[in-house]
Order: sequence, then structure tokens, then C-alpha cells
Amino acid sequence: MAINNFSIIGHVGSDPKLHFFEGTDTLSIQFSVAVSQKWKTKTGEEKEKTTWVRCTRYTKTQKLAEFIKKGDRIYVEGEAFASAYLKEGKAEPVLEMRVNKIDFLERKSSTATPPAPDDVPPSNNAEDDLPF
Repeated sequence: MAINNFSIIGHVGSDPKLHFFEGTDTLSIQFSVAVSQKWKTKTGEEKEKTTWVRCTRYTKTQKLAEFIKKGDRIYVEGEAFASAYLKEGKAEPVLEMRVNKIDFLERKSSTATPPAPDDVPPSNNAEDDLPF
């Protein structure tokens, strides 16, 4: 048995792009999320490293794309995989995720958090039914 469950919290880097698959009713919503880590060195110097994760949600409706906006802080969960692209003849690695779940944590454009879109499935977590 294998488990591939990857979760991140970060900021959306740009508004999502839609890709429609010809001859099907499926489309993909693609966006990147910046995950930043900050720390101090022994000398007190502040350091920061940002990892970009390329996220793709496969769905039959584009409604979710209306909610994802550049700058929003979100929680994203799914399956991780690695890929690469050529940049000036050199392979550049990319961390990617097939998105299964999205939670909106903080909206940059407004204080209101959108309701869960229809295409975001309910959690399968049995603890969600607990009354406390």
C-alpha cells in the first residue's frame, strides 16, 4: 500500500488559468501557490525561502476558478508529483499537486470568505461528524 497525501498553506501567485480538454466535459484549473519558510541564522540574520507548487484541479465546472484570486492565502491538499521543463536548454524541476481539497483562509481582495464551490467535495474525514 502507498500513500501520497500532500498539503500546503500558502499564497496564490496568480489568477487561475483554465484548460479545456477537447471532446470531453472535463477541464483543469491551474494556479501556483507560494509556500514561504522564514528563519534566523545563528548570527541573527533573517532568511526566507519560497517554494512554488504548481496546482491543478480537474473538474467539470469552472466555478471554482472564480473564487481563486492572486494573493489569497489558501490550504490545498492533494497528490504530489515532480515534473520538469526546459529553460535555456536545462531541465528545471517543478513540484506539482493534483488538488483534491481547497480551503480559503484569507482573502486579499475582501474580508469575506466565499462559500465552498459545488465542485469541492465534502471531506471524507469521519471526525467531521463529531459534535465538538
